[in-house]
Amino acid sequence: MHIESLSIKGIRAFPRQNDVTVELGEVFTAIAGLNGTGKSTVLAVLGNVGNLKKGTGAHLNGDPFRVELSEIIKYDVGRDLTGGKAEVKFVTDNNGMVENIPANGVLGFRSSIHPANEPTVKKDKPLKLREDPRSRFRLIPERKNRPIPSEAKLEWPTYYLGLSRLYPVGETEDYSAKSSKWEKEVLQEYNSAYRKILDIRQHVRDLGLITSESAARKKGAGVTTDQYGVVANSAGQDNLGQILLAALSFKALKKTVGKDFKGGILLIDEIEATLHPLAQSRLFDFLYRIAKDTGFQVVCTTHSLSLLQRISENVHRQNPTLKISYFRRVAGEIEVDSNPSMAAIEADMNKQILDPDAGYSYPRVFMEDDVARLVFQSIQEMHFPDLPVRLVDGHIGWTALLTMANEFSPELSGSLIILDPDVSVEDKEKIDSKLEKSVFKHPEDEVIRPEDRNLLFLPGTEPIEKMLFEFYKQEDEDCEIYRAEDMRHFQVDYQTLMNDDKMPKNLDEIKQAKWWFDFKPDAVKRELVKFWLSNADVPTEAFVELFRKNYNIVKRFA
Repeated sequence: MHIESLSIKGIRAFPRQNDVTVELGEVFTAIAGLNGTGKSTVLAVLGNVGNLKKGTGAHLNGDPFRVELSEIIKYDVGRDLTGGKAEVKFVTDNNGMVENIPANGVLGFRSSIHPANEPTVKKDKPLKLREDPRSRFRLIPERKNRPIPSEAKLEWPTYYLGLSRLYPVGETEDYSAKSSKWEKEVLQEYNSAYRKILDIRQHVRDLGLITSESAARKKGAGVTTDQYGVVANSAGQDNLGQILLAALSFKALKKTVGKDFKGGILLIDEIEATLHPLAQSRLFDFLYRIAKDTGFQVVCTTHSLSLLQRISENVHRQNPTLKISYFRRVAGEIEVDSNPSMAAIEADMNKQILDPDAGYSYPRVFMEDDVARLVFQSIQEMHFPDLPVRLVDGHIGWTALLTMANEFSPELSGSLIILDPDVSVEDKEKIDSKLEKSVFKHPEDEVIRPEDRNLLFLPGTEPIEKMLFEFYKQEDEDCEIYRAEDMRHFQVDYQTLMNDDKMPKNLDEIKQAKWWFDFKPDAVKRELVKFWLSNADVPTEAFVELFRKNYNIVKRFA
């Protein structure tokens, strides 16, 4: 069985006056929207529907298939109310239905507040229920219409991967890493998916589990190769490992229980975290395939436009297996759009008015990080606002971008790659060697084939933050920028801008400049970049000309 939809009324951000309905795909659902629109509440309701006794089957890391509501939402003192309602609609499929679901397939829940096992005591008196931060916010299944009147959850496997999975092992000293015995089939499938998604050549020799007392909920998954061990895995590798292991756990559960397998649901918060755009797309492909083949659902939240674009390419009315549920606040209340256009999603995420002529034809632009995207957006605003693009989220080094360009040119046919200015001084032969099979060519090379386009570099020859730091260091305290509204709002003058008292002393010149820029408010960063582009000797003309030329090439393939 699977969940077709759920409706929520009077819980957290959801209004008490009317139900808000969220449709789910039979296999995969991406829940997107700006912050504070109720996405986590949806995950909490979905995770609350069922669990599985550990004796029946467990996650490959030993966890039960169970989601505690407190993993996702805590009691909000004085604000969470009783009497909220949620309804989850189940429908049958090839797996059949579990027991004790109402005949109409709709299981209801009501919100309630329960006392803590050890209530908070102040002045020798326990706090009142609604004043105690230790009180428990719960969603209780309704007894009515169930064949056997009960407030118990369904016997149905659920599993949740929250942001605690991203707790970096490198920042704790109390981790424990151990190898586990895996079935050959599990390790082989993990190895294949892991290497393909991250485009890693090394063979995975073993898969280990990582725990930490500092992050009790985290159960990391790290690989051992010939080059490095479990604790040397990056945050992205660890994150991917946990997601792969969770999906493979449902597959293993089906193998264990056989015909008694009735599906299940895997919930992932911010699925794209720590993964570069291509890895996000490939992870979606893997999860969609394994969930469809095994017979469970995946529901994730995401803010990644590149991932939503990949998913939207497969969304259509004749495909009930896949949904994008987009959350918006309209006149103060939450609305959910099912499978909106990418143009509508991008406009809302960027807080822009939707262009009625907008479609899917905007080229994608891959860049190294947020600072580079900020510089590009400022140049775009000043020089080519008539050329809309889709900026791809993520932080990925220039060598990895070139590897991606070389190995996956067909998938990037509607894309441009713009590298940081300091990369432009790298040896041309070194760059060319990384693009031997690619449609991307060095800016000094002539574009000959119709599908070829130039690799682009942002203006300049040094790291962006270093150029900014040196420019403002030589400007005096009467510089016009300090009269800008955002600078005045944040009380920025020469002394506060250039103050480096808290800067770590063991950093080199480039890292000092990055530290200096990173800790500025976003509005101040934008003002610094725009003023620098307008008043410093930044050679933007050649970049603008080359960008327009290559934009016209790739828009045919977007």
